[in-house]
Formats: sequence, C-alpha cells, structure tokens
Amino acid sequence: MRILATGTIAMVTVAATAGLASAAVAAAPRQPVTPAGVRAAVKPAKPGDFNGDGYRDLAIGAPDAKVGTATKAGAVAVAYGSKNGLSTARRQVISQNSAGIPGTAEKGDHFGRQLAVGDFNRDGYSDLAIGAPGEDIGTKKDAGSLTIVFGSKNGLSTKAVAVDGVGGNTLTAGDFDKDGRTDFATAAVNGTKIWVIRGTTSATPRAVGISPGKDGEVDTLAAGDVTGDGYADLAVSWWWDDPADQGTTSVIAGSAKGLGKKVGPTIELGDTNDVAVGDLNKDGRADVVIGGYEGDGYRVYPGTRNGMDEAHGTTWTEGSDPVTVGDVNGDGYADVASELSPEDGDAVVATRLGSAKGLSANVRTITEKSVGVPPNQNNGFGNSLALTDLNGDGRAELITGIPGLDDFAGAVAVTPGTASGIDASGTKLIKASTFGLGAGARFGTLPR
Repeated sequence: MRILATGTIAMVTVAATAGLASAAVAAAPRQPVTPAGVRAAVKPAKPGDFNGDGYRDLAIGAPDAKVGTATKAGAVAVAYGSKNGLSTARRQVISQNSAGIPGTAEKGDHFGRQLAVGDFNRDGYSDLAIGAPGEDIGTKKDAGSLTIVFGSKNGLSTKAVAVDGVGGNTLTAGDFDKDGRTDFATAAVNGTKIWVIRGTTSATPRAVGISPGKDGEVDTLAAGDVTGDGYADLAVSWWWDDPADQGTTSVIAGSAKGLGKKVGPTIELGDTNDVAVGDLNKDGRADVVIGGYEGDGYRVYPGTRNGMDEAHGTTWTEGSDPVTVGDVNGDGYADVASELSPEDGDAVVATRLGSAKGLSANVRTITEKSVGVPPNQNNGFGNSLALTDLNGDGRAELITGIPGLDDFAGAVAVTPGTASGIDASGTKLIKASTFGLGAGARFGTLPR
C-alpha cells in the first residue's frame, strides 16, 4: 500500500538481483524528482533507447515475480541492444525495492504488468513507464500506479517518479500534443476513464483523466497518427459486458491540447481485446489492427483524416489476440504479428508483411518447436508480442513472450527480421533465470 505524499527515494539495481523469486487526488505524483540530465531542445530519443547509443534496448516485465517475501509483487528485467543484437551481459532488474524507485514491493502489486517506452522529458534518452495495477493507494484497493524511470547515458537511471491512482493495467505511449515529448496513456482494471500523463521536464508530472464516451470498460490502448496530421491519436479497445459480449474500438484524436474527441466510426466487433496501430501501406496515416479472440483472426482498418475507414476494413484469419506492428523486412511498410494458438499441438505466431496495397499474402510463422520450446498449452507462447529493431539494421526483431515456460518462470524468444520476413532459424531464447527470476514470475510481458 502507498500513502500519498510519503515514500522513499532510493537506485536501480544493476545485473541480476538476488532474492527476486480515479479521483483527482489519487492521480497526484508521489515523490517527484527532477529528471536526470534534462537538456533543452534535444532531439527525442528512439523509443526504447535508454542509454542514447542509437540501439534500442528491451524491457521485459515479470509481473508475478517474488520480491523479497512479497509474492506477485512484480519486477522488470532490462537487456541492452547493440550492433550484434540484444545483449544480456549488461542487464538490470528493477522492482519497487530497487533504489530510486518510489514505494515498496508488496504482495499483489504486479509491478511490470504493462510497459511502454518514450522520451518523456525530451533529454535524448528514452524512459520506461511501468504499470502496477495491483497497487493500493491509501484505502483504495487496486487503484494502480504508473512509475516512470528516466534514461541516461548509463541506461535506466536512479531517477524515477510514480503517479498514483491511474490504473496501470493497460498502457501505451505517443506524442498526443506534438511537443516532442512522449505522453503515456493508461487505465485501470475495469476502468472507464483513460489517464494521460503528458510529457514534461517538470519535477511534478500530472495525470489528466478523460472520459470520451460510454463505451464500456477500457481493454487495450495503442497510439499512432491515424489521421495523418502529425499528432499521435489513441486507439481504444472497449469491452462491453452485455449478453452479446460485444466489443468496440474507437479512435481519440490528438491535438495541440492533447487528446480530445473521438474521430471517425466506433467499430463494433465480437470478443475483441487487443489493438495495434501502424502504417501498413506507407500513405502517411497509421492503420488500426484489431485482434480477435482465440483464433478469430484480426481486422485492419485503413487510417484516414477522418479516422478509421470502416468501409474498407479487411479480415485476416491467421492470427488473433495479441497483435503488434513493426517493419520486419526494412522496406518502410509496417508489418503485423499475431498469435495463433490452436487447441492442440504447436502454438504459432504469424507475421504478415505490409505493402502499397496494405497487408500482403506473404506470411511467415514461428512455433514453439521452431524456437526449441516443447509444446505445452501452459507455456502461453505468444501471449505478449513486440516488433522492434534491436541491432540497428532497419529490420525489426520479433519478440515473443512465453510466460508459462519453466513452471511459469517465463522466457522470451527473439527472432531476427530479414529482407523476406522473420527467420525462425536465428531465434534466441532468453529465460527468466538469466535475470535471477524464479518459478511463478511470468517473465515475458513486452512494451507496447
């Protein structure tokens, strides 16, 4: 539990850490600290480049990790990118017991349930936002919090700030007001309000709650410029708990004042619970990809200046939920990766390449067997996915979370991108044990 206006400022532990086995007042920052190394008018960092060396780094959540005696307190592991790809030789493990991180690790906090990256203070280093949806704030149970850990020339630094009462159960990053600083959007479990923490160099960032409409509970969030006006927009997947279990997806437009009103249609679909955004046809507007449920496929709606183009939406059957977007083959078109887990046999993650006409017929897959993991439904292969370029070659690697592996300790598979798509033969498996995380940690949550 956290008590407002109190707490301990303490440093991020380096290398594997031993022992790791919506009210307005609730949205106030706790223990604000001036971000390290703030420099005016610096070009924002690449998302995920915590040390500013030009290579993206990878944070991986372990939301059920045991920290000290606190079960399911949660932790985040960090490995750094290089010209040779991701390296675990230099690594960090961050929990709420780490020096520099506000608060204390407690049972059921689930610190690391959601992650997002971006240059929040525009100092040239990417920062890491960490959701803890189980955090109690005062007497409010599971009010949730968002912790922002600031990057520096040495990587994630000893400076961090937490904003309480904002949920942290779903999370994304985007520059909604086009000021060059990354903003974070988040929501609580079963929440109907979206909280936006706007990028700032201030020592006291604040959260602003928006309620864009009565569309049910916020399920997932994704950011991108759907309308092509230079402002990041927010795609929201909503969950309706009605007899038909009807889900909806809508887009909230960015502006000079931040997120404002919905733009375009609200798409009604059955059982939807994931959304991703990216420019699949390179027309300057991001398209919206909506994941289905357990093999239902996913739908793609082109971006237009008026939001999603419902009339020209397309359905693809080789995936479902989750979905993620990135450029696997380096041709400038965003590609889509999605989980496809059959009831029996090998779980599958499929990637489909973007093109001038949208998604193409080119599909490549990886399976548990192809990355050296014995097939098992409990592995959760593909429960979390990311596409990000870790070695600076212009092609995104596919990162596949496997949180159930090794008695739910977890792992991630890193599959390289090539000119023709992902190359399963080059996959590297990174296990939770590399970071000193044990059984039950559920290591494998990836940034959105």
